Amino acid sequence: MRTEILLMLVAIGLGTYALRALPLIGARRLDPAGKVFRTLQLLGPMLIAALLGVSVIGDVRGHGAGGWLPELLGLGATLAVQRRFGGFVAPILAGVAACALGLALLRSWGAGIG
Repeated sequence: MRTEILLMLVAIGLGTYALRALPLIGARRLDPAGKVFRTLQLLGPMLIAALLGVSVIGDVRGHGAGGWLPELLGLGATLAVQRRFGGFVAPILAGVAACALGLALLRSWGAGIG
């Protein structure tokens, strides 16, 4: 039984690594200029900013057409800071700050959030 569990954990680890590594390796081979690779690098900070923003301030979708404003502001700020300055921490912080700003705007407009 313990051997089966150990083999299962190793298989899961290898599968997880393959799912993360193979797209990056393939992107380098298919796109020597690196445009796809740079785009894939931008996804990490944007996803972390989105997850952090939603977990910190809550999910605001379902509150009318403006419910997506915080997410859109966060996505735009993360992308802009990543392209301008690079790095990992600054884009995430900018995305979360912009998401919080969008939430504050929705609250001030009386969208009935929070």
